Amino acid sequence: MECRVPVSTDCASIDDLWKLLPGDLGSDDLICGFSLGAIAALHLLPKLPRLAGAIVIGATARPDIPQNLASRRTLEARIQAGDVAGAIESLWPNLVADQNIGTTVLKQEIVAMALETAGSVTAQTTLALSRPGVFDTLGSVETPVLAITGEQDRATPPDRAWEISRIARHGECAIIADAGHFALLEQPSSVAMTIQIWLSLIDGRENGSSSKPISK
Repeated sequence: MECRVPVSTDCASIDDLWKLLPGDLGSDDLICGFSLGAIAALHLLPKLPRLAGAIVIGATARPDIPQNLASRRTLEARIQAGDVAGAIESLWPNLVADQNIGTTVLKQEIVAMALETAGSVTAQTTLALSRPGVFDTLGSVETPVLAITGEQDRATPPDRAWEISRIARHGECAIIADAGHFALLEQPSSVAMTIQIWLSLIDGRENGSSSKPISK
């Protein structure tokens, strides 16, 4: 039976987020995250050695840089003040592919998502600023990792996904055409097909079948 367990990134530290995970995750389970959730998933992998795999969309293995502190806190204050739509508007060119910048429906959907999570913005901002990066840990993780990114992702550029796939012992990278940071919403069919192919690959490896990688 398939079961999805959503975990909200309303925690200010990876340790706090770890406490929210189900305690019985094992070889039949996958962890999947988007953006900050994907970054958090990479940090959690060393504590989840029996997972079947990890899917991270719009992630980076790198720690945040000090230069981001002021802009992140300014954005946090803007959202706290209730200007969620304005905050998304200010980020918009970095969030979607060029052909989707004028797509009103997509923007409305992302604003609605941001409104739902606005109460967690302080915790999420602190988590984003404090994460140490996974350069020292990801290489020792046996869990297969699929890093997905949009070809025009300007928030976490495609080279960040390639970097994750190179660091991970069993890493793959997939670049989604005609998509930006929100590839999952911009090109849902392409993302779904990519995940399905990858799942078949790791299933084949577990059963002793040879298979070609997605990207490397």
